Amino acid sequence: MRWNTPWPESRLITDSSKVNSGDAAASTLGEMPWASASYDPFRMGECTKPEILVAVAEECLRVGASEVTIGDGSQMPRFDWSLATTLDRSTNLAREADRLSARYGRTVRLACLDVDTAAWLEVPTAISLGRVAISIEGDGSRVSGRLAFDLGPAAASVTAGLLPVPEGFAAAAAQAPLAAQWNLDLLVVRAWLQPCLHAIDEDLGRLDRFGVRSGRAVLQAFDPDDKSGAGAVVLDLAHQKFFASQLDELPMRSTLERRRTFGPHAGHSISIPFVATLDYVLTDKLAMAAVGDGLLAKVVGSGKTEPGPVASIDILPPAMSAEAWRTLLGALDRRDADVIVERLLRWREGHIAVTIEGTSLLVAATGVRR
Repeated sequence: MRWNTPWPESRLITDSSKVNSGDAAASTLGEMPWASASYDPFRMGECTKPEILVAVAEECLRVGASEVTIGDGSQMPRFDWSLATTLDRSTNLAREADRLSARYGRTVRLACLDVDTAAWLEVPTAISLGRVAISIEGDGSRVSGRLAFDLGPAAASVTAGLLPVPEGFAAAAAQAPLAAQWNLDLLVVRAWLQPCLHAIDEDLGRLDRFGVRSGRAVLQAFDPDDKSGAGAVVLDLAHQKFFASQLDELPMRSTLERRRTFGPHAGHSISIPFVATLDYVLTDKLAMAAVGDGLLAKVVGSGKTEPGPVASIDILPPAMSAEAWRTLLGALDRRDADVIVERLLRWREGHIAVTIEGTSLLVAATGVRR
C-alpha cells in the first residue's frame, strides 16, 4: 500500500491484517517539512507523532512486510528526518528507521514522496550539462513536475553561494498566502554571468546601487478595506546606503522611532499613527523589516540561521480574499487582474522550489486544485 497525497492530509495503515509479504507505507507528515530548531510541529499537534509512526512501522515488519516506507508529499524536495523528534526528544525518525531495519533485517525507508516515487525520464541534450531529466505526475486534483540538471562539480559552487535563512522564516511562511525566497548570492550570480553579459554589451553593475545579495519575503495577511496586513522582508546586503537613504526620507522619523532588539540584532520600531508599526533592522550586511505584531521577532528567533533553497515561491490562494489578490495585482498594474484572480482561486496551493540535490539542480513545481 502506498499513497502520494498532498501534505495537509494524513493517512495511516491501521489494520495489520492488510499487510502481507509486500510493501507497506505510512503517509502522515503534514507540517514536518517546516520543522526547525524554533518550530516543532509534533509538539504543537500539527502532524502525526513519530512515536505513532515508529509503532506502526514495527507492527508492519512484525507481521511480515518486506519493506516499510514512511513519507508524505510536500513542496519540499527533501526532509530533514532528524528534526522529526519524539516528544521526549530522546530519538527521531531517522534513528528509529535505522534501528528497526537492523532489528528485523528489512528496510524502513523514509521518503519525500514528491521526489522519491515518480519516475524520471532522461532527456537527450547537446548542451554542456551532464544530464537533464524530467518527471511529471498528477491526478484529478493535483499535478507536479520536476526538472533536474546535472551540474557535476559546478554544483558545489552553487551550494557555496547560498546564503542562510533566519531560523523563524519557514514557520512564518508555512501557512502564509504568499512567500518567496532567493538565497543564491547575486554577487556570485553576476560574476558567473558577466562574460556572457559583456558579449552583448550589458552590465549588472547598476545593481550595486541597491546592495542586495539575496532576499526573502512573506505576506501573512492583507485587508484592502482597512488597509491593514502583516508581512516581513529579509535581505542580505553588501552595503546599507540605499535603504538608509530611504529611511532618511521619512518625515518626523526621529519623533516616531524608538529602539528595539530582535534576537541578537539592534533595531527600531516606527509607529505611524493610523497606519501601522514598522519594525526593522538595518546594518551593512542585513536589512529586515516587518509589519505585524511581533512578526519580526518571530522571523529572527534566537538569531540562528538555517540552509534554504536556491529559490522558492509558495502560494495559498484561499488564504486571502479575492479582493485582496485583485488589489495586489492592481498595484502591479495588471489590467487583467480579475481574470488572473478567478483562475488563481481555482487552486488550493502552489509551490515552486529550486534546490541543489547532490550534483543536480532540481526545479520542482506542485499544484493542488480546490
